[in-house]
Amino acid sequence: MANDWTNSSEEKEKIWEMVAKVKKIAGNGVLSCPQALQLAADESVPPLLVGRAADLGGIKIIGCQLGCFGAPKVTKRREESH
Repeated sequence: MANDWTNSSEEKEKIWEMVAKVKKIAGNGVLSCPQALQLAADESVPPLLVGRAADLGGIKIIGCQLGCFGAPKVTKRREESH
């Protein structure tokens, strides 16, 4: 399956620009989920692109409660009555 973000030279350029932006924000090698989502909104790109850029840049995204960046989704279990 082809990678949706690296099919053209323009898309490859965009991902490497995003890697640089992610690295600039994540000075200590980590980026919070709110920072990643804000960057995606500011750049008008999907959060997945920011996540891929972080992966390529060796940056860890932390504190994601929605599961957008690889963290398990938090769900409540419904207890069943017998």
